[in-house]
Parts: sequence; structure tokens; C-alpha cells
Amino acid sequence: MGCITTFGRIIVVFLNLVFLLVSLAFIVTGVILKFFANKILHYIGDVDALDANVRNTLHIPDVDDVTELPFVADVGVALLVFGCVLFVITFCGCCGACCEWRPLLIVFIILMSVLVIVQAAVGGLFLAKNSALHSTIKEKVGDKVKDDYDETGNDVFSFAINMLNYLLKCCAINGRTDFKGGIPALSCCKREVITTDQNKCLARQSPYADFYQQGCYDKLKDKVLEQLTVAAVILALVLLLQVVEIVIALFVVKEASSIGPI
Repeated sequence: MGCITTFGRIIVVFLNLVFLLVSLAFIVTGVILKFFANKILHYIGDVDALDANVRNTLHIPDVDDVTELPFVADVGVALLVFGCVLFVITFCGCCGACCEWRPLLIVFIILMSVLVIVQAAVGGLFLAKNSALHSTIKEKVGDKVKDDYDETGNDVFSFAINMLNYLLKCCAINGRTDFKGGIPALSCCKREVITTDQNKCLARQSPYADFYQQGCYDKLKDKVLEQLTVAAVILALVLLLQVVEIVIALFVVKEASSIGPI
């Protein structure tokens, strides 16, 4: 039984080292998204190439002046928090298995079990096309656009909406209905129209044929769901590996209990 226990500890250590690297990747990505918005925009490139007249029409600031992108920063914070939580859990697993400390392994089993349940729930809600999660996010952020968006404002939220509209070829979160009176922002105007005849955008006449109709949230969601199979397989594989860790760790703890302190 000693050989089996040792082999189990090795597997737990190996898998946790893998997830430690994954957690660090999440942390680094979260830091970049949260604190280096201008670098991201430079990388995208489209904003740098904007004509000065178009930039002024859409009230899009100089890329170097952008310190934070609201939605991107929120994703960055979420990734940063998740990465830190995953790091702590996997660190407990590594130390518990490597240093033969049963109490730490028990802590690891409990925390990893909770994490698996949370990941499965959130992942399932996100991958489901019309889940309550998507509806809630769209409603909350759409309301924020109605309340806080200022087309000519220099605040972070307003120019983030303008850049989202232009870069993703969409309009606000749910479409032009997010704006007061249902009148779309200038940044919702189609790129080719802005370039060839800005007056069509400035006129903003109904039925707004020169403006993008689809909301940016649905545009982003559709891009993710285009790779639904890949995303589902990745999520299932991650959850499976984590469950394997839990099962092996339980076996190691049980065996250690039968032969005394490890």
C-alpha cells in the first residue's frame, strides 16, 4: 500500500504543479487586462490607425491616454481573483502531498471540491446561450449605459463604449435601445459610412440604416459560442483533472489514516 500511496502523492503534486502554472497565467492575464489597457489597444492596432476626423467624430481619445477599459478591466479583476484562488488551493495540494502533511491535504480537498462546483455552475451558465447569467449581465450593464454614458464625455466609461462600438462593429450592450430615446451613439455608425460620409452619421435619421444594430454583448457571446464545442471540452477536461486530484488526494489521506501520521 505504501507504493500506491507514494504514486498517488506524485500524481497530486504533478497535477497541482500544472494548475499552479495555469493560475499564474490567469494572474498575469488579469494584471495585463486591468492595468495595461493602452498596451492592449496598441496591440489591436485599429485605434492607432484611426483618422483624426473619425477619432474626433467618435470622441475616441488618444490610446496612450487610456488607463483602463471598464469591461476589460472587470474581466481582468475576475481572472486575477480566480488565479489567486486557484494558486492558493493548488499550493496547499502541492505542499500537502509533497511534505506529507495530511491536514493540508484535507484543506485542499475541501477547497478544490468547492472550486469544481463553482466552475461547473458558472461555466455551464456561460456556455448556455440564453442563461440567466447572460440576461443579468446585459440588463445591469445596459442600465449603466442609460445612466452613465455621455457621448461627448471624456470619462472612462463613455469612451470605452465608443471604442467597443467601433472595434467590434456593434452598438452598446443591447443595441441602440440602451441609449436615451433609442437614438444610437455616433460610434455605432458603420465604419464605411463614417469614412465616406460622416454627415450620414451626424444626421442620425430613423430607421438608422447606417448604424450597427447588434449589441456588443451578443457580438462577443456569439464569437465565444462559435467555439462552443472547444470551450465545453476544455471546461470538461479541467473539471475532470481536478476531480481526479480530489479522488487521489482522498485515497492518500485514507491510506495515511490507516497507517498513522504520514
